[in-house]
Formats: sequence, C-alpha cells, structure tokens
Amino acid sequence: MLQIRNLLLKYPQSSLVFLITLSYLYFMLDMYLPTTGDQKTYIAQALEMHRDGHWFMQTLFNEPDYYKGPLHFILLRIGFILFGTHSMFALVYMNFFGLILLAILLFRFLKTSLDDTGWAFFYALSVVLSVGVYSHSFASQMESELVILYGITLYLLDRADRDKSFIYLMLLWGTIGLSGWLKSPAYSLFLGLSVLLYWVLTSQIKQRAVELKNYLAIAFGIFVSIAGYLPIFIYDGDAFIDTYILRESLSKGANGVPWTTAFFPIFTYFLAPFMFVAIFSYLVSYL
Repeated sequence: MLQIRNLLLKYPQSSLVFLITLSYLYFMLDMYLPTTGDQKTYIAQALEMHRDGHWFMQTLFNEPDYYKGPLHFILLRIGFILFGTHSMFALVYMNFFGLILLAILLFRFLKTSLDDTGWAFFYALSVVLSVGVYSHSFASQMESELVILYGITLYLLDRADRDKSFIYLMLLWGTIGLSGWLKSPAYSLFLGLSVLLYWVLTSQIKQRAVELKNYLAIAFGIFVSIAGYLPIFIYDGDAFIDTYILRESLSKGANGVPWTTAFFPIFTYFLAPFMFVAIFSYLVSYL
C-alpha cells in the first residue's frame, strides 16, 4: 500500500487523471439513453437545436421553449458534432473532461494552501469522487458543470490573490459570469457576492474598492453573464420572456411551494453552518 501511495504522489496530477478515467470513462461510454428526469427534456431540445442549426434558440416539439440558460445546450451541440447524435458520451463528455480540470486545479490550489501533496491529492480526489458529484456526472444536467465552474472560481480567486494579476482577475470574474449561463444569472450574482464576502472577511475590501482593475473585471463578468442571453432576447424575445423569465424564473414554485419559501432555509440552516466555520476560522487566524 505504501508503494502505491508513493507512486500516486510521485506523479499526482497524472494519477488524478488516471483515477478519474478509471472511475468514469467506461461507464460513460456504456450508458443507456436517459428517459427520466429533466435531462430527457434538455437532450430533446439540444437534438432539435442541432437539427435546425441553432446555438441559442431552444425549441421543444419545434416550438420555442426556454427552460435553462444556454451553456449546457451549447455543450450538447458540440458533443453531437464531435461524437455524433447516437453517442451517449456526447451527453456527458463535458462532465468527464471538466472533472479532470477541476481535480488538477483543486490539487494545485490545495497544495499551495496546505503545503502538503498528500492531503491536496486526497481532498481533490474526494471532491470529484464524492457521491453527489459522481451520481450527477452521469446525468446530462447542469449540476456537475456548476461544481466544476465553482471549483475553477476557487482556484482563480486564490491565484488572483497571490499573483495580483489582472489576467487572473479577468478570468475569475469571466468564470463567475459564465456560471450564469447554466441555469440562471442568479448563480453569477451569488457567486460574485461570495467573492466580495471573501474580500470583506480577509480585509481586502478597502484596497479592492480603490483599484480600477477590480471594477473592470467585475464589469467584464457582468457582460459575460448577460451576453449568453442577449442573442435569445434579440431574435426570440417574446418567447424568452414568456417561458424563461415569467414561467421558469418567476412563476415556478419549488416542490409545490412558492419560490419565496426557499428564503428561510437558504439564509438559516443552509448557510449558517458554513458561515460559522468561515467566521470561526477567520477569528482563530488572528489569535
């Protein structure tokens, strides 16, 4: 066992790629056609978009119908081009390659932060092989893609902090903007607010507030988030407003209850445990 551990840690990034490939690739290539859940709708829409040559206009039964943001459908279209419309891998390839990228970036972030290759390897692998990530990565939905973008954001936030580079700052806020292309621009909003909260907790906010580059990067992120919806709004605005904004965003309840019901759990027991840990860790760092 010790020899295997030493071999894995001798080439940690290659080992991560190998273990992810071993855990995912065979099963992704041997999938059955999904016929349940939301993914069947997304796949049907993407097939129609591929047939009609659309990249942003979502249709269902040949009628404009918008359920989510454009990114997942764009990735599905790319998958159909690369692997064919009869390939099951075309439905989830983005999760496979995205998880490899996520594991490598998390490993680099954690190795720098912890100064320990072994723990960095363990934590990075534990994220991409966790039950939630593993199960959702075989579904042609947005959950794994969100985890991947969140992990990339974490890495870029750390790099932007350490290098003070404008390039990493632009990449950070560009990734935050891109996350809004998956389900809703609200994901960009909340992810961006978490970065601002991090700057507050690390006493960077005053310095950041007087630096022009931060405003430029944030503006770039906002532009990226909006840009994914502009083509739809311009040439199919009425259907986009009726289906995506009015039906999916404002009128659709969660599990049979109004969307406002989610406020209480989000801002109490969903958020509180993590914030307690974050605030406690912040206070301990000054002791």
